[in-house]
Amino acid sequence: MIKDKIKIEYIYHSGYTIETEKYFMVFDYFKGDIELPDKPVVVFSSHAHPDHYNEDIFRWTLASDDITYILSDDIIASPNGRIRLMGPYERINFMDFTVDTFASTDQGVSFLVNVEGIDIFFAGDLHWWYWEEDSSEDKFQMEKDFKYQIDKIKQHKIDIAFFPVDPRLGDNFALGGNYFIQKTNPTHFFPLHFGDNFEIIDDFINNLPSDNTHVYNVDQRNQEFFI
Repeated sequence: MIKDKIKIEYIYHSGYTIETEKYFMVFDYFKGDIELPDKPVVVFSSHAHPDHYNEDIFRWTLASDDITYILSDDIIASPNGRIRLMGPYERINFMDFTVDTFASTDQGVSFLVNVEGIDIFFAGDLHWWYWEEDSSEDKFQMEKDFKYQIDKIKQHKIDIAFFPVDPRLGDNFALGGNYFIQKTNPTHFFPLHFGDNFEIIDDFINNLPSDNTHVYNVDQRNQEFFI
């Protein structure tokens, strides 16, 4: 039983779980070890890319009688009492949850979730994807699109943020994360989209733009954090 604490577990890549006293949330699961507790489960998938979504999540209904799916509308699924599809800039309310969506700079949506007084931002593939091989025009457009989304998001309080720190970007791996922290000032920050490249998180922490945000140094799968 979680009491007056929030338990966060890194599953793999961009997959995390968040457990509060009343609820268990799963974000962008596509593989890894996961155990569903005996409490209401809410599963979020930010888009259909295979490193963020796996249709096996629907098999979890065999293990949980109380499960809700909040999915980006680019995922092929039929809405019903358990499955809700969301596009960018939408809001839904259910149980104790308010979920707002923003756009992505790649595919799908990013989520801002309020539950039990906690504000959680999950970026999915929203990022400043600065690829050296891109044209100057593409780089300019990416920067513009990314900053446009952050301008919308920064108007909201964020207690816990999940945001990409992708080693494939080379020297630009911290560009988006640093800008996000500077503009939104989340209290807690968990990295996404790094697979098993845990060393990149050390590099990110060593170049933080602010002391006000606690970045968690994930160093293994199924690592647990209590905040």
